Amino acid sequence: MSCKPLVSVIVPVYNVEKYLLESVESLRKQTYPNLEIVLVDDGSPDNCPRLCDELAAQDNRIMVVHKKNGGLSDARNAGMQVATGDYVFFMDSDDEITPNCIELHCEAIAKNNADFSIANIRIIGSKSAVVKDLNPNLDENQPLKTYLNREWSASACNKLYRKSFLTKCGILFKKGLLHEDVLWSLKNSEYARKIAVVKEATYLYKIRNDSITTECVKKNRIDSLLFILQECWADWQGGLIPEPLKNIFAKFVDYWRFYTALALLRFDGTYGDRQKYYRELKKLKVEGQSFNKYGFFMNLPYIFFLLVMLPTLKAYKCVQKIAKQ
Repeated sequence: MSCKPLVSVIVPVYNVEKYLLESVESLRKQTYPNLEIVLVDDGSPDNCPRLCDELAAQDNRIMVVHKKNGGLSDARNAGMQVATGDYVFFMDSDDEITPNCIELHCEAIAKNNADFSIANIRIIGSKSAVVKDLNPNLDENQPLKTYLNREWSASACNKLYRKSFLTKCGILFKKGLLHEDVLWSLKNSEYARKIAVVKEATYLYKIRNDSITTECVKKNRIDSLLFILQECWADWQGGLIPEPLKNIFAKFVDYWRFYTALALLRFDGTYGDRQKYYRELKKLKVEGQSFNKYGFFMNLPYIFFLLVMLPTLKAYKCVQKIAKQ
């Protein structure tokens, strides 16, 4: 029996039968010896439920949870409920991790006595791969400041969390929410004392050729982004954001207001609906911040925002089409 702490790797599984075996194999090949692999079948309509059971029969480190479809957040929460490890690591079921991923994260979090660890990500496309590097001067003693500065990814994946930290803070994923990782990482960074940085790329994020990018943005996506901004605003009003971080927080909020406003350009609702959402976004401004480009655009009336940003959106679409040829 290994004396090393047990790490629970939680993998939500839905409609990924083409990639599941490769993903799980990258877990089974980990150099870290004490693993618990939790496959959460989120009511997948393909052969994933059977594949999960077959994998569990081959490896006693694998545990399978079968449940009704509830979305990514619900599946992750279900995994946390049954996870017995001292640490928790999230991984998407169509991605992979490097053989030494868990070992490097465990070493970093133990060395720094941190609440969670972060690392570089290798993004793999059909023709090339790039590494998304962290800020090399990132201050590990400032989790909230560095997150608000967007010095590390909001993704819940490729991070190792102390289970006791998550339990103590009562942090869960919001069921039914899209872009849920933005809020998850904000809450984690608000409560964390310290983070640990792994400077190697330990996560292989794969951009699939069969990935579907819709031209239209649905109402639930806009509602989710607006909910996240409202929660950010509530955190500010509730005193969870220290006064010295006000300007950084304001820029963070303005970034997501701007991101949501751009999404409105592709929203499949009416022009009146877009205007209504845009007015809500303008209300969520944090007053008194220093100038930033995102806040500048969000000060524009909606009609002028359209006139400025639509040509940029059209140019971006043209570049995408050329890249696919």
